Amino acid sequence: MIGKFSNTKSQNQDQKQPDVFSYVRLLNEEDVYVVDGYLSMTFNRNVEDFRNAQLCNIPLDKITKVSFNYNADSAFVLEKQNNSWTIENQLADSAAVQSYLQKLSQLSSRNFIETSLAKLPLVYSLKIEGTEVKPIEILAYQSTDNQLIVASSANQGTVFNLNPDIISSIFISKQNLK
Repeated sequence: MIGKFSNTKSQNQDQKQPDVFSYVRLLNEEDVYVVDGYLSMTFNRNVEDFRNAQLCNIPLDKITKVSFNYNADSAFVLEKQNNSWTIENQLADSAAVQSYLQKLSQLSSRNFIETSLAKLPLVYSLKIEGTEVKPIEILAYQSTDNQLIVASSANQGTVFNLNPDIISSIFISKQNLK
């Protein structure tokens, strides 16, 4: 059990920060121990704080292709060809692509949900590919309460309940990139 903390002026005149101590005791014991450091910042956290929150973590400059596949038979590929981004062999808006890929390359969420995806219909999928990186698939499923929930191959076994605005910023139409 972690209790109060205290700080004292450091004996070392060159050290500007005070010495910080935490008081801890084992459950069902009377003895209290003094430990160097502010432990409650490290240990008094929610279990969710220790979970992997990443859906995608690819360096932006390594991404070369994003394949979009939507349930209404609509699909398109955003691909880097000769240092230019294209969709169906037409130049894409470089600023829009850069903005999109910046969001996508470091995508994370702490909105975890415990559910099985086995019987849920797949609604959207995208695949991110690049040089010297393992491809990542991000999949959106229709949950039983008509919400979209998301899984990523970069974080196997984890399901996210993302805000609809975030989902719509991941699974975009090709018009957003032209």
